[in-house]
Amino acid sequence: MTDEIIIDFGTKNVVALSAKKGLVVNEPSVVARDISTGKVLAMGKRALAMQEDVPGSLVLVRPVVNASIVDLAALQSMGETVVRRCRSSRLQRPRVIVCVSPATSSLEKQSIRDALRRGGASRVYFILQSVAASTYAGVSPTDAAGALVVDVGAGKTCVSAVSLGGIIDYATSKDGGDGMDTAIRNLLRHERGVVVSLDAAEEIRFLLGAVNVSPRHEAVEVSGHNALDGKKENIVVSVEEVRMACQPILEAIFEVVSDCLSKIPPEITYDLALRGVLLTGGLAMMNGLAEWLSEKVGLLVSVPDEPQTCAVRGAYRLAHMDSNTRGIIEEV
Repeated sequence: MTDEIIIDFGTKNVVALSAKKGLVVNEPSVVARDISTGKVLAMGKRALAMQEDVPGSLVLVRPVVNASIVDLAALQSMGETVVRRCRSSRLQRPRVIVCVSPATSSLEKQSIRDALRRGGASRVYFILQSVAASTYAGVSPTDAAGALVVDVGAGKTCVSAVSLGGIIDYATSKDGGDGMDTAIRNLLRHERGVVVSLDAAEEIRFLLGAVNVSPRHEAVEVSGHNALDGKKENIVVSVEEVRMACQPILEAIFEVVSDCLSKIPPEITYDLALRGVLLTGGLAMMNGLAEWLSEKVGLLVSVPDEPQTCAVRGAYRLAHMDSNTRGIIEEV
């Protein structure tokens, strides 16, 4: 079996699957960089742990924000680490397939390719995340019937109409889990006079975030600092506060779905009435989101198993199908 690695560089998490080892990496998409030297010291969970152990001597960097590369050097270091963890032999240079958004530019693909080759990849290929995710959900690349994939991640929402292993049309916005966390943080600062960290805001969203259904908890106590004097202060955050903060982001997600639906041909719309919508990405697991979106667009919305990793799993299936994948999996 060829040494093969599938990677999805997300805003929040980097996910990597090895053909020989299975799912190897599913960690925060972040690197720790030494402030004085600029050297990247670690990635993922280890980077977060290093910041806690030696605060002030390093800075955490996200190489990818809103599905766009913002720090190529950091991405290169992350890619090298991921390839090193996933490859089965130091003597064999693996081929790497990267899942990307349809908005990813040719220049960004070339930058990713160069970074991964320096990290040990023999050849680098690219596949659209939405096509890979739809394949994982059972949509064949030879199927002419349309499918709509709504990928709601940390830094963006990408809606793609998929048919015959390609994209008919798509729409994107910079609305996702990070936007909700920032909105929660801003609401608590302005309405309660307390500043909480983005990590705390994310935890609040996870515990209290729900759309028209009961959340995991009715309220949660969090620690922050008074916005005026900086003193430590604990507050109890309610479900209603979280709903108020998240509602504009939810409406923005609905708008980008509506935007894509308005652009696709009528015959594809008919296919969607039969097949429904596939909801993927980390935010897809938000309690009640699929049901709320289904009611808003008037179509069945389903969430696949492992919505955070379904793109790399689907890409692996595509790479090993008997049918021709030329034009679906491309080398840059």
